[in-house]
Amino acid sequence: MNDRTPGPWQIDRFLGCVVGTKGQPIGGEADLTLVAAAPDLLAVLQRYVNAYPAFRIKPIGAPGSEKRIEQENLMALEDAARTAIAKAIKTSYPESETK
Repeated sequence: MNDRTPGPWQIDRFLGCVVGTKGQPIGGEADLTLVAAAPDLLAVLQRYVNAYPAFRIKPIGAPGSEKRIEQENLMALEDAARTAIAKAIKTSYPESETK
């Protein structure tokens, strides 16, 4: 069963806690387990993004082809990962070196 507070979460500086989408403070066992795992999740995501950058050197396949669509999807996932990392560390995350 997934008892996590639905995201996205944000910091409520007035209350001094993290709150869910409806403004309710998080704090159930499932939420706290996720928070405790966050440093490990961040480290793995950073390593993965740096080790396996999307293929950006040159387009693969013809426009609209299955290979090109897969490449574009991988680039979008990499961009989303970099955005999530930047949000977690409150800075811009380095662009892919092949971008």
